[in-house]
Amino acid sequence: MSPRAVEQNRQMRERSSTAIRRAALELFIEKGFHAASIAEIAKRAGVSKGLIYNYYPSKDALLQGLMEDRLREAAATYAAVPSDVSAEEKLRYIVDSSVEQIVQNHELYRLYFALLLQPGATPALRRAEEALAPEFARVTGQLVALFTESGSDDPRLDALVFQSALNGLALGLLVKAPGAAFPTDSVKQRLLRRFGLKEAAP
Repeated sequence: MSPRAVEQNRQMRERSSTAIRRAALELFIEKGFHAASIAEIAKRAGVSKGLIYNYYPSKDALLQGLMEDRLREAAATYAAVPSDVSAEEKLRYIVDSSVEQIVQNHELYRLYFALLLQPGATPALRRAEEALAPEFARVTGQLVALFTESGSDDPRLDALVFQSALNGLALGLLVKAPGAAFPTDSVKQRLLRRFGLKEAAP
């Protein structure tokens, strides 16, 4: 097979995988993980059931892939933190980037939080978390180091509270009524002040 054919095949597989994940995400949100079937996912994605099984051996594996996407994106926020700025600026970057990520990928985050309330879907979520455990260990270590640098008297506890606050902010953005206003900027600034950080200059 020529290099051009190999590249075309790769692009086609990537498009198919993206379509499958998008269809699964939509249906898992609309109908719930248990009610959505592989046949429905295939129909919405415009592919055959056989092709889905070529990528994912089961619906559970497909869900795990979606959850790994969500967790990987969250970890990437921390990996992209600038290294040449103060601890305060790094934490501010994490808050701003996390909110932007939630807004841009709200459907994936909606599914993540919904799955926390669906016991049958918990194993796939747990496996996704286990697969990315090393990355999140680095994230926690990075936060502990940042709070140590900023003068925290309990960096590990502050790291835990900080991550929990970000999850709460995400949930607030996701559960608000359609069209309802959410004081995102005010909440962000309150979160920063909670950790002794000054508001960003206008």
